Amino acid sequence: MDRRDGLAESAPAGVSIADIAISTIACGILGFVLGFVTWVLLNCAYALTDVVWDPFLVGGAPLWLIPVVCTAGGALLGWWNHRFKSAPEPFAKVIARTRAEGFYKIEHPIPSFVSFLLPLAFGGPVGPEAGLTGFIAAGCTKIGSVLTRLHGHGQDHPGAFTRNQKVLVYGVGIVGGLLGVRQYSALFGGMSVPRFGIPEFSMQALLWVIPLTFAGLALSGVMRLGSWASEQFAQRVPLNEIARAALCGLVLGIVALALPYVLFPGTEQLGEVLGSFASIGAGELALTALVKMFMLTFCLAMGWHGGPFFPLIFCASCLGLSVALVAGVDPALGAIVVTSALLGRFTRKIGLAAAILLLCVPVRAALWAVVPLVAGALLPTIEELVASRRATS
Repeated sequence: MDRRDGLAESAPAGVSIADIAISTIACGILGFVLGFVTWVLLNCAYALTDVVWDPFLVGGAPLWLIPVVCTAGGALLGWWNHRFKSAPEPFAKVIARTRAEGFYKIEHPIPSFVSFLLPLAFGGPVGPEAGLTGFIAAGCTKIGSVLTRLHGHGQDHPGAFTRNQKVLVYGVGIVGGLLGVRQYSALFGGMSVPRFGIPEFSMQALLWVIPLTFAGLALSGVMRLGSWASEQFAQRVPLNEIARAALCGLVLGIVALALPYVLFPGTEQLGEVLGSFASIGAGELALTALVKMFMLTFCLAMGWHGGPFFPLIFCASCLGLSVALVAGVDPALGAIVVTSALLGRFTRKIGLAAAILLLCVPVRAALWAVVPLVAGALLPTIEELVASRRATS
């Protein structure tokens, strides 16, 4: 039997090899466009950040203006989100809505884009992935609509392709998206995530994997405590949405006077820290990790909407480098293990955490991430252990 005949027989009625080929090519092209545009949006955010903060970095603006800028930025983003109801939804909510409804739609694209830009531009320690996930989900919905119209199916068409064919079509779309990102970077440069070094293998390094893993798990506990405290404060403070976001900006700006790395998601600052951690010192690194973790939860609770992943990587890296300085172990080991444990604990999904880790962990160093990643994802938290004990008593 000809291989093409087998493929045709396995396809549902109305689907031909030509349909599959056309859909695959179209999905690849549309994926390329979506990846390119996504990176345009991200780099617009970082370009606007440069506009706001370059006077402090290269222009000699007085540092006392930092709280003023953060407070004004908080008031602006609070007003904007109140006026247009366009704050980006959290990563998990975007995924849940897309799975439940089968599509994702952004009602007000332009206001949503501004809501995505403002927290980043004014120094918020929140990541861009919340807003980007919404735009990507909406873009994928558009791609699905184009593919449906391409074959003349109605809106109620249940889906023409088998599971394996969907893997092929959408897999090519993902590759196209990655190529779009790469093409943008090749043409214009822009934002990139710093990568950790590759730890040298030694018995000392092996022995420190477990303590560093527990350091990452402890940092996750700090985040849970900070989230609870921040939510309690946000619910009890008698302020409207605008004043709440402005107060958050004021607190952020005052803290940044003492700990400047508390500002921003940390994608660009991580490279600076990796290159100068010894001069920063173990104490400041550890304090930055803890305070930035708290400010992340505080900003999210007070209306500075964004994602957690890039700030989590930065906080974990700072704590790992701090422990490495004190213990005299490989700094790359400290950063990788603590980050892996924290991301594993936060996501509780090994695959998702591993995908995020590969943004900053070289493949040749990935083995050092296995134990902390699995421990973070699978070991119960203290709260879960207490709840389990109460349930059985």
